Parts: sequence; structure tokens; C-alpha cells
Amino acid sequence: MILAGDVGGTKVDLALYDFSDGKLKYTRDERYAAKEFHGLEEIVKLFLGAEKVTSACFGVPGPVRNGRLRLTNLPWTLDSRELATGLGIQHVFLINDLEANGYGIAELTAEQFYTLSEGDASQIGNRALIAAGTGLGEGFLAWNGRMHVPYPSEGGHVDYAPRNEDEIELLRFLKQRYNGRISFERVVSGMGMTGIYEFLREVKGLEEPVWLAEKITEAHDPNSVITEMGLAAKSELCAKTHVCFGLWGRGGKSSAEGAFCRRALRGRRHRAAHFGEAEGWHVFEGLYRQGPAEPTAHQYAGAGYFGEPCCADGRCGVCGGEGCGDKRSIGAGGFGEGVAVKLG
Repeated sequence: MILAGDVGGTKVDLALYDFSDGKLKYTRDERYAAKEFHGLEEIVKLFLGAEKVTSACFGVPGPVRNGRLRLTNLPWTLDSRELATGLGIQHVFLINDLEANGYGIAELTAEQFYTLSEGDASQIGNRALIAAGTGLGEGFLAWNGRMHVPYPSEGGHVDYAPRNEDEIELLRFLKQRYNGRISFERVVSGMGMTGIYEFLREVKGLEEPVWLAEKITEAHDPNSVITEMGLAAKSELCAKTHVCFGLWGRGGKSSAEGAFCRRALRGRRHRAAHFGEAEGWHVFEGLYRQGPAEPTAHQYAGAGYFGEPCCADGRCGVCGGEGCGDKRSIGAGGFGEGVAVKLG
């Protein structure tokens, strides 16, 4: 039996698979709120119970060095050796979450893909992978002539580059809020949506009704409320937050308009097919006509540099050496085939 895990800043998804006849067979899965637990080992023990597994692999947010990682958005330190001992599992691997997603794409069926905008299917080349959730994950899949090989990247941490006065104001607001440099992750992510909402409320003066403030305060996830109220056109503040989330994240991010929330994606699918039906959504119509998240040939998918190149076994993703620290730039326009978007 194989245990697969996706560890995020908000949730931990675990699933069990049997491997027979060269194929993975799904057994069961469960989702846990990460902040309700002290560590991954506690969650895994709760999930497995008395069930035994022979190997486990966890996709984790951030660079993994020698099987060890300190999570970005949780006060957890994970070590593959300690997990193997504590859980009694012979083989435990920690790999970057975008690298894990890259491997997982090859296991998906055609029915599990949704095309945001048609590209050129005849093009074969490298692929970009962007996952906007609690943070902003970026990775890429290099074509070696036979298959796409996943590589992790910390490109989500490149500097946010404002292009107009509104975005410059947003940058100033976020710098005060976080007391430091602002990366794209602070804008194109769950924390980014909340930050834009507060910016529009506090700097731009958009009204926040009392009922909305109460609803957000009581919510486990404020972004779910912002999404729901925005898509239902029940709040101008929430609706404009979504518009700005798409507009301000588009610079160099081909998937930025594709928000991370599944509910938001379902709403956008409907609006893409029924332009003009809902009052107040004319801005989204414009965004769709500009072409969001187009997986076309040779499209630049944003900064994808090797911020931290070392993989789970401590070997460098660039040269194959032991933690050489090589940091190279991919360069604009080199992705070739298209963009895959993982929805938080």
C-alpha cells in the first residue's frame, strides 16, 4: 500500500493507493485542516489507524534539502527520516509540491483536464506549472525528447513588479503590512486576495457593510466569503477584489487571472459561456476577451528561476551534484508548450 500526501499551508490531503499490474488503484482519501494539528506525523497516524503502508511520498511547499524542510506557512519542520521512524514506514520521501504535481499530471486522464483556452496541440516542448493556493507555487516540466521531467522552482518569491499607479499603491500598502519586500506570492495567492480586499477597503475607500465584516470575521476562510459574495454580485468590494486579483496578477503570470478557488472557476466558466447575463460582470467579459491563461506555444509563464535547486535527496536540480547551490535563470519565453494551472 502507498500513501500519497499533499501538504499545504491550509490543508493536508492524504490518499491511499494499491499498486498492482503496473497501475495505481485508489483506496481512500481524507482532508485535514493543517492548523488544527501540531505536525504531519499526528495527521498521518490519525488517517492510517491500524493500516500499514510500505512507502509514502509527500509534496511539501518549499525547497527540500537532504530530506528536510521547514514549511513556509506553517510552524512545522519535516524530516523524512524522522517520519519514517515515527510512522513505521520503510520508505518516506519529501519532495517539492510542484514537483509532485508535475509527476501527478502524467497520471491524469483526459476527463480530468479542463481547458481554459485552446492552444496549439501540435507543439511539443517544455511546460510551466502554476499553483495558486495559500501561497504561489511554480514549477516546470522539461521535455527531454521522451517525457516531461518535473523540476521544482521558487519562482513565486520573485519581486512583485507594479506597472501602474494603482499597483504601486498596492505595493506600498503591502510593504507596510508585511514590513519588508513583496513577492508575487503576496499578490497571486490566498493571502493576496485578502490583501487586495483590505487595500480596496482601507486605501481606495470602498464600503464594507457591517454584515459583510461580520461574515468575514466569523469565517474559517475569509477568501471563501469574498469569492462567494463577489461571484453573487452581493458586494461591490468583493466583486472588485476579484477583478483586481485578476488584473494585478497578469503581469508576467499567464495563469494569474485563473483564481485558485474552485468556486471561482465554476463561476468563470459560466460567465465565459454567457457573457452579459449578470449585471455588474462586464469587466470579467473584457478579461475573457483578452484571453486568460492561454496555454499557447512559447508563452512566457512568469519567473521560474531555480531559487532553491536541491531536491529531496539533496541533489541539485541543475547539475545533479550534491547541493551545489547553482541558481540559473530560465529566461523569458522558454516554456514552449503550455501552462498547467493547479487550483488550490
